[in-house]
Amino acid sequence: SASKWRAVNLCDFPLEVELLSRHRGGLVARVPPTGDSWVSLDALAPQHFATALVVRVPGGSESSERISLERLGAVEVPECGVVAQLLAPEPTHRVLLLATPLRVHNQTDLTLALRFHDPIQREVLMVDLPETTACGAALLGLGAERLAGMSAARSSTAPAVCDGGGCMLLPPNAFGSVPALALSRLRGGVSGRSRTWLSARVVDLSAGFSQASEVGSGVGTSVISCIGGDEEAAYLLCESHTAAAAPKSLVEVTTIALRPPLSLSNALPIGDLRVDLSTDSFVAEPSPFA
Repeated sequence: SASKWRAVNLCDFPLEVELLSRHRGGLVARVPPTGDSWVSLDALAPQHFATALVVRVPGGSESSERISLERLGAVEVPECGVVAQLLAPEPTHRVLLLATPLRVHNQTDLTLALRFHDPIQREVLMVDLPETTACGAALLGLGAERLAGMSAARSSTAPAVCDGGGCMLLPPNAFGSVPALALSRLRGGVSGRSRTWLSARVVDLSAGFSQASEVGSGVGTSVISCIGGDEEAAYLLCESHTAAAAPKSLVEVTTIALRPPLSLSNALPIGDLRVDLSTDSFVAEPSPFA
């Protein structure tokens, strides 16, 4: 937990990170898919006074451009469609995030299952989506205050939902990397604006997957409806935000935020408030919502 330099790989294949130092060469770390864990780079960066790093596919013929260790930055990784992004989630450490340029963030308090679809036929893409393609967003310094203490434990019913494959599981406040095979780019290059088609399901409800919707760069806010039997339904707001991956960077990334359709904020200076919610407007004593 005291590591100052960490690498998080949300791809489904390993990558190599080389630290660049005037004092020693060959400072290479192999970073496998990590998910909720991370690989420490402390044995390479501080001890040998490294000043920058590059990333490449193992055995690849070309490395990325340099990322300075003295400031935040982002570069494209050749031959794989991945962005390497240096983050500062806390003043005490830095995180090198390895992910595609299109990401998804579950900002609800529900475990969600996501499927990605072919942009033409709308058929489910049977891509490999291991648990290591997602991590807790807190690891990257992301997440609203209301999600800070939320458990990232996966639902016990989640494995059954994804028995058919091609499914990404996102617990509350989880952050996932959309697989490269599911991306469609609006202009050339990894740094171009990306979109995908996805459907969603709340794993603990009987409601099935929603219809496939196009999300990503340039797509406005939409509502995803998961409607099933037993009068159960779930509605999610889907917002896509595109921004430079780092200050003064030409590399763009897009984050798809899945949010509840109703959020309450206490702006009164009188302390905590109790809110009672009910699905029936005629119930005299609605059940409390915690």
